[in-house]
Parts: sequence; structure tokens; C-alpha cells
Amino acid sequence: MAARGRGRGWTTTTAQEAAMSSRSSRPEPETSSSSGTEGEGEGEGRSILFVVNILIGSSRAVASLYKVDYPYPCSPRARARARRLRPIATMDATAGITYVPLHTRSRSRSRSSRWIVAISARRTTVFDADAKVFISGPDLLSEKESPALVYVDVEDKIYALSTFPQIKGERDLEPWFEVLDLSSARVVDGRLQGCSWEELPSPPCFPSPSRLAPHELRYPPMVTVHSYVLVGSYLLMSLKSATRHATHAFHTVSSKWQTVDDGKSLPFVGLATVHDAAAGVYLGESSADNRWWSRVGQPS
Repeated sequence: MAARGRGRGWTTTTAQEAAMSSRSSRPEPETSSSSGTEGEGEGEGRSILFVVNILIGSSRAVASLYKVDYPYPCSPRARARARRLRPIATMDATAGITYVPLHTRSRSRSRSSRWIVAISARRTTVFDADAKVFISGPDLLSEKESPALVYVDVEDKIYALSTFPQIKGERDLEPWFEVLDLSSARVVDGRLQGCSWEELPSPPCFPSPSRLAPHELRYPPMVTVHSYVLVGSYLLMSLKSATRHATHAFHTVSSKWQTVDDGKSLPFVGLATVHDAAAGVYLGESSADNRWWSRVGQPS
């Protein structure tokens, strides 16, 4: 499913049309590269890292990190060995753990690092894919279950947004929106230093007590983040409640929110990932069917 966005609206096309449009709108690359892979030569010594969560009860989980070599082996014997995957690292976690991969280029380090950052409740944990070690990061300001995580490469920042904002209970209380600036971060004795989570303005439609009527404080409205995607310097996010849908945009440079569409949601569920940024094509799970293509545009 492809959704083309211009200004405040979206139209849908098929996955085949989206793929053809993506290929025709971009020039042929001179070299081939893939972020999150290992090795310098094309198809040589590369690997793909992925995480599997195993739930233990209702609140605990074990996160296991696996590596798959690329290209995938062709011989039957090599394929049989490859199917017997073994985790290269494991860690204890909560059921609502969320991950974001990144290729940080901090000026305080002599070279770039490929990281997988995990948020589990308030805890921040980094797995360095090059050094194959875990790094302890700073705690979030508020505990979050299954937050929306986005990494902005040009800023070297991670944004964490509560997907189930609450005003009562223990989790997902204010602040609902936080940012971690990694541009000056450094690793010292297995800990990430020189950075900390900072509060950002929440979406205007979140149920902040200052915006609620007295009777709503007792039974606050339920709002959930339905979908989100990073488009340029904008974090687009669709919210769902019992009575309405809406899409908002956060500008990472000005730290300001704006309403994109007061009545419609993005045409996918959860996070959409970039497929062809120049053509505006992103890969996401359709909210209408089982197709996996989405196209969105920057807010006007």
C-alpha cells in the first residue's frame, strides 16, 4: 500500500506502483552500501543484526541479539549451519521494551559507532555492534511502556514519546516526550556520559491536566499513538481516541508542534521506516490491509 502525501492529504496506490515510482524517481547509485551491515566490499563480510524478545510472565522479558551474515550462504551445508542461529548477546528487559538502530557520529569519538539503543521502562541500554558490548545509558525522566523511538541522524538525537499517555498510575506519566542528544556523548567504563534525557513539549492533544475539565480529571480521555514516521526534520504522528483521529507534526529544529490533519490518520500502523527518502517512500504495515508500502510527504 502506498500513500502519497502532499500538504494535508493522502492518496493510496498499490505496492507495485510505489516500487516503480521509487525506482524511476531516483538516479542509479554509483556504489552500493547498507547501514547496519558489516564489511567494506559489496556483499562481502556484511551481516544483519536483529533482536528477539521472549516474554517471561506478564512484565519480564529476555532480549536476544542475533546476527545473520550477508549474502545468505548458497550451499545446502552452509544454509543448514546458518539456520542454527545462536544469540551473540542477551539482556533482561521489561515486556514493553523498544529499540532503535543508529549510526552515531559523535564528535567526541574518533570514529562512528553502530548502536542498537533499547528503552526498557526508564532504563537506557546501548549495544555497540562493533565492540559487541553493552553500555549503560542515562535513565529517562519518566517510565515509558513501548515508547515510540526515532533517531534523527543529522542531529545525532533520539526522541522517545509515550504511546499510552497517562495522568494516573506508575507508567507513562509526564513528561511524555523526551530527547537524548548524543552529539557530545562518550563511553567511560561501560557507561554513556555527557548526555541526559531532556523534556520536550508534549503533543497538544495529549491529556495534560492543565487542558482537562474538572470532570475529565477523574476519568481522563484515553489517547494512543497509532502511527509515526520521521520525514525530513518532521516527526509525523497520528493519534486515536474514542471519538477522533488526528495527525500532528513535531519539527525537530524548532521543537514546535503543528496540526497536519484534524480528522485523519497516517495510512499505516506503528513505525514506518525509510525505503527511498528522495522519493518519499516509506515501508510500513497498512492499517487497511496486509500490504506494506506507504508514501508520505512533509507537512506544508
